[in-house]
Amino acid sequence: MSLSIPVCTACGAATFPALLLCPSCAGTSWRLEPVERGVLEGCSETARDGVRVGLVRVALGPLAVARVEGDAEVGDELALDQEELVPVARLV
Repeated sequence: MSLSIPVCTACGAATFPALLLCPSCAGTSWRLEPVERGVLEGCSETARDGVRVGLVRVALGPLAVARVEGDAEVGDELALDQEELVPVARLV
């Protein structure tokens, strides 16, 4: 299980989600780095269907927006995965 994080091949800056230009050097070439875990920094629940969405800080630096499954709280370490195009975070 992992989430792919784009990393600029020119300067090594990581971003999420993927961008056309690197915000650090304006590079246009990317490699994908798998990230297995991150720390939940914030979370909210959608009013319409009760889906939890969180900001997960990954070791490469950026915040990933992911669907949060389970009873995770801010500060918890979460396992990251991707279901089709949707990033998913679950308690370790």
